[in-house]
Amino acid sequence: AVVYDVHEDYPSMMRDKYWLPHWSRPAAALGARLANRFAAKFFDGIVAADRGVGGDFAKTASEKTLVHYNFPALGLFASWNGAAAAQPNADLVYLGGLSERAGIFVLFDALRILARRGMRPTVRLAGYTDGERGLAAIDAALRGHDLCGQVKFDGRLAHSEVPAWLRRGRIGLVLLQAVPKFMKNIPSKMFEYWACGLPVLASDLPPVRQFLTDGKNGRLFSPGSAPGLADRIAYLLSRPEESRLLGQAGRHGIETQWNNERQVDGLISFYRK
Repeated sequence: AVVYDVHEDYPSMMRDKYWLPHWSRPAAALGARLANRFAAKFFDGIVAADRGVGGDFAKTASEKTLVHYNFPALGLFASWNGAAAAQPNADLVYLGGLSERAGIFVLFDALRILARRGMRPTVRLAGYTDGERGLAAIDAALRGHDLCGQVKFDGRLAHSEVPAWLRRGRIGLVLLQAVPKFMKNIPSKMFEYWACGLPVLASDLPPVRQFLTDGKNGRLFSPGSAPGLADRIAYLLSRPEESRLLGQAGRHGIETQWNNERQVDGLISFYRK
């Protein structure tokens, strides 16, 4: 059996790849679309990481497509017991790509707004940048906004290090912007925050709303709105008990629904079929 594993919206991704020359990106996106069509016609099965990507194959290969979400494994996040594993050393944590399309500069603008109000929440970032140029842009923004003493960048983390790192924060951030890719793909970081019992503060996009209900297991803000993000950060930091309950609700969702263990049998059956 030959199975096509589709983690993301590949055609949209090609238009955002910083390492591709701008002139070549339309051709790369076309190549990705053709690869999807080829897979739909000739491969035995297709595994998509979310319904947005799975929908690309609905007309041509729906009977041989399985949606297998990138939910966290409870085995890796099993030690959460309803209380912080260690004293938090950051108010806000962010895990993932650090780029304009991922909203990192919106966060910096929000932090500058909060500083004018007399609030300077501590922030820890982990993940990857768009190469050396992207790292230089982030460093310049931190210096320009006088945020160097407030924001710490820990670089890439091994997957096994993620739970302990996240548990040192109070609020998990999802900052994605309304670009084509993020109108389909679900941010896996959201589930990892919840697996650690963190409340999630996320940009209000359709894939996020499939799982996050504002005021129930997190809070939403308008993507790209630094004032909106600043208001939500201030709100959650001033209400620790509400934040704790939002995190607990998210963790309950992970334990009962959004974990990899609940999907394994379906994946095995799909391969057997």
